[in-house]
Amino acid sequence: MTELDTESAFEDVSKALRQHMDRFTVDQQLFMYALYKQALIGDAPMSCTSVFPGDLKKWNSWNSRRGMSQCDARSTYLRIGNLFLQGLHELNTKR
Repeated sequence: MTELDTESAFEDVSKALRQHMDRFTVDQQLFMYALYKQALIGDAPMSCTSVFPGDLKKWNSWNSRRGMSQCDARSTYLRIGNLFLQGLHELNTKR
């Protein structure tokens, strides 16, 4: 898969997952958020400047991926996202 294909797949999976975030637990949402941010930006800023608890949870989750390469984060996000979407599709076809 070329880098352009990977970027396109990443965008497609991200869009599809956003439509189904209500099916994830809060911890799963934070985990996927961290991978997403790490894949797009890389390491989180050295400190969280927000005073809002939700923002701190997001930052802590993202910061837990510190040192993970953007490529690894992207491939992990794609693998997990595709597994979730495949499972969702299988559930819908069995109904």
